[in-house]
Amino acid sequence: MTIARPARYLGHLSVAWLALAGCHRATSDNRPPPPVRVQTVGPAGRIGAVRYSSRVEAQTQVTLAFKVGGYVGTITSVPPAAGRGRRLVQAGDVVKSGEVLATIRKADYSTKLDELRGARDHAKATAANAKVDLGRATELLRQQSIPQSEFDAARTRYDSAVGEARAADARVAQASISLSDTELRSPLVGIVLHRAIEVGDLVAPGATGFIVADTKTVKIIFGVPDSVQKAIRTGLPVGMHTEALPGREFHGIITKIAAKADEKSRAFDVEATVDNQDQTLKVGMIATAEFQRATTEARAVVPLSAVVHVSGQKDGFAVFVVTGDGEAKVASLRPVVLGELVQNDVTVTDGLAEGETVIVRGATIVRDGDRVAVIP
Repeated sequence: MTIARPARYLGHLSVAWLALAGCHRATSDNRPPPPVRVQTVGPAGRIGAVRYSSRVEAQTQVTLAFKVGGYVGTITSVPPAAGRGRRLVQAGDVVKSGEVLATIRKADYSTKLDELRGARDHAKATAANAKVDLGRATELLRQQSIPQSEFDAARTRYDSAVGEARAADARVAQASISLSDTELRSPLVGIVLHRAIEVGDLVAPGATGFIVADTKTVKIIFGVPDSVQKAIRTGLPVGMHTEALPGREFHGIITKIAAKADEKSRAFDVEATVDNQDQTLKVGMIATAEFQRATTEARAVVPLSAVVHVSGQKDGFAVFVVTGDGEAKVASLRPVVLGELVQNDVTVTDGLAEGETVIVRGATIVRDGDRVAVIP
């Protein structure tokens, strides 16, 4: 649903404007009263509720990607259903926080870790020998049995061996991390939305394995025009229903209002949080969001078809008000100030009162002061 200032979006009434301008041409005074349909003006509160098409998204959604590459070795399985064996986890399955969902073949990384551990042990042994040599050189230098240059060389060999040992430790630590990164774990309790891998796939670092979402609460996202964005606030109650679940009404509150309009649609995204403990609402559902918006400025509401353009005035609008009884019904042109447009209705902020009767069909063939024939 789109809401906008009528002055901007009544372009389709151009035919009505031309007809209204033409209705002032001289005609015979004894012409028969034009047939029209009328409607009693309703209160503005009738359109206080506004509705928007929306989509359901997870409150929290995480894309799980592999940090290291390799062949997919295993994918976790779920308990067997009635009459069936275990199967690989797939979209729709519930996963736990910390649960391993898939692994990269570990042999490549464990072998590399063993190799680096051996290099680290060798580096540490070299550092230990260099320490002994440095101690011996220190004592000989004290006894003036070796020159200073020989002591400096022993000191350099020791410092180098210690540095290499530290570097070897770091390489082992990094290899240990890489080995642990062969396991892809879920960071939350949620539902698998998508599985992108199969056992035996060769994946690169950064490749997506799963998309997991927490759907105990969901977000309802819809776009509103600038006139509505300024009038709503966080915490405003929102009702929601979807054709997929007829008869069900869901309730939430607005939790986020975009500060910038979408560059294509020029609408502001609004998010409402809805409880979904029973997992009834599914990600991707199309829904209708509805919330109450104050319309205290508007005094009445009329169908869009009742509004005509006042000739010679750029932003001048009017309606034909019908007064009198029986065959003495007369149409009077009444200038009005329009408010906001909601579907086929428009609010009137000045010039018209609730309970008055206006022409809703045939306004384009009526002149100010004409007698009219009201038809059902």
